[in-house]
Amino acid sequence: MEYTTVWRGSTMEDRSNDRREMLIDAGFNLLGTAGAAGTTVTAVCRDAGLSRRYFYENFAGREELLVAVQNRLFDDMRTIVESNPMQGDIEQQLHALFVTAAVYFEEDPRRVRIVCRESFADHTLRENLAVAAPPFILAAAGHFAPLMIDGDNPAATVSLLYGGITTLFIDWLDGRVTATHDEVANACTQLVLTLASPSK
Repeated sequence: MEYTTVWRGSTMEDRSNDRREMLIDAGFNLLGTAGAAGTTVTAVCRDAGLSRRYFYENFAGREELLVAVQNRLFDDMRTIVESNPMQGDIEQQLHALFVTAAVYFEEDPRRVRIVCRESFADHTLRENLAVAAPPFILAAAGHFAPLMIDGDNPAATVSLLYGGITTLFIDWLDGRVTATHDEVANACTQLVLTLASPSK
């Protein structure tokens, strides 16, 4: 028979999971404000109020934490995309998707820094990006079956699409581009439609 130790209403596993979430929360805050360079093990432990021992109980190293932060953001974005069914024609669907993205990023500027800036600047995050691209971009590039990327090199076109959209969101939230949610969504939508053509 197995026994589970309970302390103050929580098991050891519960407390371990709680500490992991605290570390990821601290990593998110640092990555979104100080960037990857400022997201050190020491800084994360300080922000989380936990010792290095607990850090290494949950993560093999700093790189594993960075990926956990990035993946949690992507999971959140995926949930939002999947919980907002798109209606109308392809242009209306794309517009609705990008309005949702604009609202999501504006709610917390740390999100756009991690997804659109640090994910390119840091080697570990960039490598993970090749495996787990942001759901808003995946939805724009692949969820809408009626679109087919033109050109001899579709991968290059998708890269251009990704770069253009992420740069727009960064410039918009940094104040270099003045626009409403609808105007940002319109620009992203037209970029996708320009780089793609209806499948035959």
